[in-house]
Amino acid sequence: MALNPSNKTKSAAWWNFFEIVLVKDPVTGTAANVLLKCTLCDQQLSSSNTSRIAESHLLKGGCPKIKCNAGIAAEVADRLHAKKPAEETLISKHLDRRYEEKQQDLSQKLQQQSIGVQLGTDGWKRKHVNEGQQLLNFIANYPDGGTAFLAFADTEGAVMDHLEFLRIMKEQISSLSERLGSVEKVLGCITDREAAVQKDFRALEAEYHWMVNVVCQVETRFGSRDVLDSAEALQRAVNNSSFQITAADAQGIRQHITDFSFVESLQRAVRLLEPILALLQSLEQNKPLLSQCLPAWYSVYQHVQSQPQENLHCFDSMRPVLHKRFVDKCYHPAMAAAFLVDPVYYKEDSTHTKYIPDDKLIDKMDSTLGIDIWKDARKVLQRTAGKDLEGLVTIQLNMLQVNGLGDVQVGAELTKKGAP
Repeated sequence: MALNPSNKTKSAAWWNFFEIVLVKDPVTGTAANVLLKCTLCDQQLSSSNTSRIAESHLLKGGCPKIKCNAGIAAEVADRLHAKKPAEETLISKHLDRRYEEKQQDLSQKLQQQSIGVQLGTDGWKRKHVNEGQQLLNFIANYPDGGTAFLAFADTEGAVMDHLEFLRIMKEQISSLSERLGSVEKVLGCITDREAAVQKDFRALEAEYHWMVNVVCQVETRFGSRDVLDSAEALQRAVNNSSFQITAADAQGIRQHITDFSFVESLQRAVRLLEPILALLQSLEQNKPLLSQCLPAWYSVYQHVQSQPQENLHCFDSMRPVLHKRFVDKCYHPAMAAAFLVDPVYYKEDSTHTKYIPDDKLIDKMDSTLGIDIWKDARKVLQRTAGKDLEGLVTIQLNMLQVNGLGDVQVGAELTKKGAP
């Protein structure tokens, strides 16, 4: 049963948006209760104080249809002879309310993290000119692979150097630790701007000894494929009469680009790089575990070293590039530690009673990558454990190196990883 619309008085005007609902007694079939039904959202409300309930529902955020639609809100206000709220005000209040709700949900989830989270940021160096407002974005990476946006810092107009970046990082670590309940639950940091933050990340590890701060492994990009795809266009361009540069350079550049060996060398370079790019793409898509980083880089080096004789000059050019990229920018001793405690990379011993580290593989990786896996693992584990547990960690790592893991341990770990 609906009441007829009326605009004569403010109190009667509420009925433009409500219907009366009679709730029957399931036994007797007679009317047992009276409710108000909102014709905008179909919610059923108590009729104990109709004017107060109607006002609260329509004008104070109770009706979801009004919260999400400024046009409906203005129409409701007009029919009720109330002051029309500005559309910007409605949207702003709604967004503020949604933001507060999301922040409450986030704080609740952060407090539930028994292990902790990783703090991620996109770094403070712009990749390109005119990228717009300089914002540092911060996210939380959960152990289960999930992520959540935390905050951003507006650095527009600020003198961004390493000290300023370090200050902002400490500020964000402090803020996150309050929500987690402990600063030790901020397990580490990650960014994709490796060159700009390495010094700062090491400084944070010195201050917060348990942290492992790493950089994204997939920011490498090579342009040989683009050049090869454009080789024919380049050759046409340098043979065109409009191609003009200084006389001293023009002839040499023209001869180099039009030479058949130029394209042939590019083709070899692309064949050399394509498996590397495929690996990097796989890393980006699959988000590998820290323990998988060393084997991935080792496979890149192996690919480069396995090239035929005619590609050796390409390998000679690639070696310093790979070394600088891996050792100087991407490598962290925590990768060695993670590799050594991952049973996937262990092998069964001759007695078939336990699994031991694959020493031959470790030696090859040390030699190829230019690192010392056991030494680096010992160093990072001692640091993250702290002075009180440093001796115990050293003993356990030595036992692992000599005795390996029991097959029960390995079986349990492989089952958790979903390995066959």
